[in-house]
Amino acid sequence: MAAMGVDDPSRLGPGMLLHRVGPNAVRSHAESYEPLEPGQLLSAASMPAAWAGDWNAAHPDRFTLS
Repeated sequence: MAAMGVDDPSRLGPGMLLHRVGPNAVRSHAESYEPLEPGQLLSAASMPAAWAGDWNAAHPDRFTLS
């Protein structure tokens, strides 16, 4: 974080976090993920379609898919 000029995790933004999407391609999280509003995952009606599958597969008692 210090190399990014950030001294606290709360100062990180989605445009600052990068991930590799191919052998020669990098994207920021701002480009790859739609932002969520506070509380948006609490209701199926407001949940983005891109999140629904993972959200429905999640379980608080395990970290596996089955």
